[in-house]
Amino acid sequence: MEGRVCPEGMSAEQFEEARRVYEVTRGAMEEEAWRMACLMASKESGRMLGDAEFEMRTMLHRMGAKMLESAVNERRKKGATTVVASLAAASATASPARTPRSSSAGGPRRS
Repeated sequence: MEGRVCPEGMSAEQFEEARRVYEVTRGAMEEEAWRMACLMASKESGRMLGDAEFEMRTMLHRMGAKMLESAVNERRKKGATTVVASLAAASATASPARTPRSSSAGGPRRS
């Protein structure tokens, strides 16, 4: 975190909270980023979109859920919220809703 500056409009207290949340989640984020890198490296160029794209999105959602859970827990420590942090954790493990898949590239899907 050295060298990071407080974004414009963010108080020193908010910056400190962001630092704590970052520190708590950094290890999990690095592990998930490694899994993402392995996923992309394991795919041939023609297979990076489609199913792999959706696997990547699921991984990103897990990262977001972990960050949300950590932020809620940090505030709970201060008594600032009564939100149940386990909801974020539950969303990280829930299976994705079954919706038709399409690539964001808009091209024909390759199988």
